Amino acid sequence: MRYLAILLVLISFGSLAETVPNQNQEAFDWFVTFFNDIYEVVEGTPSFIERSFAYFIEFAVYLKFLFMLETLDFAYGVAQSLIINIGLDSLISDAVSRLPAEYRGTFQAMGLLKSITMLCEAWMVRFVMNFMGW
Repeated sequence: MRYLAILLVLISFGSLAETVPNQNQEAFDWFVTFFNDIYEVVEGTPSFIERSFAYFIEFAVYLKFLFMLETLDFAYGVAQSLIINIGLDSLISDAVSRLPAEYRGTFQAMGLLKSITMLCEAWMVRFVMNFMGW
């Protein structure tokens, strides 16, 4: 009896297998695939738009950064020209030469004269950038 049940189960698997596809099944699969593709397009559109705007904003920020960097470089060049035309370096060197030798040596050792020159350049760059509308 036990072997008969196993034999019937093994025989029934072969009878349940379908070897020839049904025409209706192919049409149904085509419709399912078609509507699934439409669903994926509709579902993916918002994320595509979001990624597109994110890329556009990232590109705009990058361009603004490059523009600001080039503007700063331009302002520094204009400030250098103004410093040369005003003669600020000669004014600073004349003021330093009037100092006693011990103070001058101390200031040069500490780098104070370079820092004064850098501060004057920074102020001049800031003046040029304010003039440019920054």
